Amino acid sequence: MTAIPQPEEPQWRAAHIAYFGDDTDQLILHAVRPVIERCAGHVESAYVLRHWRRGPHLRLVVRATPAVFAGLVEPAVCELVGGHLRARPSTAAPLEEADLLPLHRRLAAAEREPGPLTPFYRDNSITWEEHDRRIDVLGCPVGADELALFYQQTNSLLFEHLESVAAGLPRETLALRLMLATAHTLCRHPQDPSIRRGFVSFRSHAEGYLSTVGPQVRDAFEQRYTANSTVLTAQVRAVVTALDSGAAEPGAPDTGTSDSGAPDTGAAAEPGPASELHRWVATIDPLGTRWTALYEAGEIPETEIPADEENGIGELLTTSPLHRAINGSATYKQMMYRDPRFLRYRLMLNYTYLHLSRLGLPGLTRYLLCHLAANAVEEVYGVSALELVLATAASTPATPENATAPARTHR
Repeated sequence: MTAIPQPEEPQWRAAHIAYFGDDTDQLILHAVRPVIERCAGHVESAYVLRHWRRGPHLRLVVRATPAVFAGLVEPAVCELVGGHLRARPSTAAPLEEADLLPLHRRLAAAEREPGPLTPFYRDNSITWEEHDRRIDVLGCPVGADELALFYQQTNSLLFEHLESVAAGLPRETLALRLMLATAHTLCRHPQDPSIRRGFVSFRSHAEGYLSTVGPQVRDAFEQRYTANSTVLTAQVRAVVTALDSGAAEPGAPDTGTSDSGAPDTGAAAEPGPASELHRWVATIDPLGTRWTALYEAGEIPETEIPADEENGIGELLTTSPLHRAINGSATYKQMMYRDPRFLRYRLMLNYTYLHLSRLGLPGLTRYLLCHLAANAVEEVYGVSALELVLATAASTPATPENATAPARTHR
């Protein structure tokens, strides 16, 4: 009796494209994007990430059957990416692994990255690897599926945003606009679902970093804000206006520099076409709705409410008033770890940060933008992140601020 062939199981694999030069954006736009477009309709998922482990490289992540990999994906990568690397190779100086290893060890610990740090990939090389979906970090396969869906559904926005950067829009300005848009439209605070509450997360993230570094870094952040406060506050107003009214007020053209000649995170009040911000929100908002439904159905497990030391803020309590306010507050921790509205917003903000990483924004620059955004919102609206946190920590679950959210199904 002839055996019936079993359908092939799709696999997650990634082409690690080592590129040490400065033209990574062009590599994405002119080589990786064509691969994704060619594979559309033939693969279950395809997207690109930037990564640092074993040297700077792109990861073109694909889920497909072995036959599709062999017949379509691998030849497309060889032709399009390989052709680009041959025509426009990185000409960067060789990297010194020993010099970078201390930083990479810190990154590996912070990001819970278990893979080998060495040897570095050869510049301009392509290496196929089994893709690590980081299920242990994300908590469950469903969470990993949702993250992959986010990456896939924001591919077109990523390419549009990189084209805007190539056309002259400062990367930091674009990043700030997306952060402000997320905070204003996707915050689900029961009393004020807007940037007037959403910005508190920016302050928390900035303080989490600034409380672990020397005072000179905080001074530099503050100097950056002072030099650009007018344009940063105008940026907040313009983004909010664009999202609330559906149209942006005209603003000054992007200059890309501050008065000091340094790159300017708020080079113009005009948030670009308002449609760009609306498309961003319209793309990720349904993903938040999906995640919430999965969470409330018990498909995504609850995380344990950690002690302060376990939460990583124990060492911040002596230096960060904001984190001291959170310390010991069962009310605040219940909101952070059990309220689906807060969890949904945190997911949307984390997705935004991941998009900024795909755009090539360094992690330290993100902390700077968090600080600048928080300062600007506080100045525009006359609010204080610390006072808002203190008020929440002092409240009880029976107050309107902590009204009970829909119960989740335990499985």
